[in-house]
Amino acid sequence: MDTPATITLENGAIHIRFATPPDSAVRAGIKACPPWAWKPDLPGQPWIVRLRYASKIVALLPEAKVSPEVLRLASNGKETAEPSPVVETPACLTQEIADFLGFLAYAGHTSIGHIKPEIMRLYGLDKAQAGQIVDWWNLLQK
Repeated sequence: MDTPATITLENGAIHIRFATPPDSAVRAGIKACPPWAWKPDLPGQPWIVRLRYASKIVALLPEAKVSPEVLRLASNGKETAEPSPVVETPACLTQEIADFLGFLAYAGHTSIGHIKPEIMRLYGLDKAQAGQIVDWWNLLQK
C-alpha cells in the first residue's frame, strides 16, 4: 500500500487517483465497495466509489492525501475522526485472488466464508491461508 493516492469528493462520489497503479490488495479493497467504477483504458481516470464507503477508503489508504470533505464523511460529521484500524493484507493475496474477490464484490457478495473451499481449490491455498483471505475480506466489509 505504498502507492501515493489522492482522495477527493467530486460530483457526489469519492474519486481516488493514484500516481502509479495500486497493488492487488488496494484494488481488492476498493472493489469491496460496490458498485465501483474505473475506466482502465483511459489514463489518469480515478476509481469512483459511493459516499457511504468514505471511512473504508480512508482506512484502506492511510498514506493518501484526503480532502477535508471526504475526511468529514469518514468521521460521520464529527470534527475529528477516530483513527480506523489498519487492515493488514494477507501475504497469500495474489492479483488473481484480488480480481476474483473484486468480481464477487461487484456481484453483491458481502460474505465469502461459504466459498472458502473453492478459494482453496482454485488458488492452491491451504486452510489457514484461505481463512486469512476470508477474515481479511470480512474486515473490509465492516
